[in-house]
Amino acid sequence: MQHNPDVDEFKRQNIKKYQGDLLYQRRKYKEALCVYQDSWQCLSPNNAVLGRELTESMALCLLKLGKFEDALAIARKIQVSFYMKD
Repeated sequence: MQHNPDVDEFKRQNIKKYQGDLLYQRRKYKEALCVYQDSWQCLSPNNAVLGRELTESMALCLLKLGKFEDALAIARKIQVSFYMKD
């Protein structure tokens, strides 16, 4: 059985996302945002689904932190990327 570094990286990124989700559920929005941002920074370009989930999660954290303009900016990026696919 061969070792596949891409699979390992994919798993690591998913674990980090779930760590952020756990922090979010515990209402630790600032910490969750940091985890999501860290995971997003090292996201591979071929992992669009996780990228979308991380982006949405960051927007939700920003909303909970009262940073409405920042959350809106992220939401607009999501909207633009959605319409660019058509």
